[in-house]
Amino acid sequence: MKMLSFEVDDAFANAIDSLLKETKSYSSRSEFLKDSVRKNLDAQSKKKRLQEMHEWALSMNKVAKQRAKEHGKKLHMPTYAERDAIALEYLKENGIPVPPQWDQKH
Repeated sequence: MKMLSFEVDDAFANAIDSLLKETKSYSSRSEFLKDSVRKNLDAQSKKKRLQEMHEWALSMNKVAKQRAKEHGKKLHMPTYAERDAIALEYLKENGIPVPPQWDQKH
């Protein structure tokens, strides 16, 4: 296991000490710093995975559009009116009461 050490200003060390005294959630500065670094690394890896998922979704969207185009179709996101119509149809098909504000719109 490797050891990491670094110097900090007295004010920074005092701020950490006062935080540790107030919260009593860590037994030492080193435990606090290890946990902080671990959380930061986890956040960075999550950010990287989310970016990869986003890029994958974009590529899959391109593939889906290409395949639809090959079959003479065009993919698009439904408009708000189309979404409302789909939701209203679902409610009626499943016997769910339609909210009163929807009766006024449709």
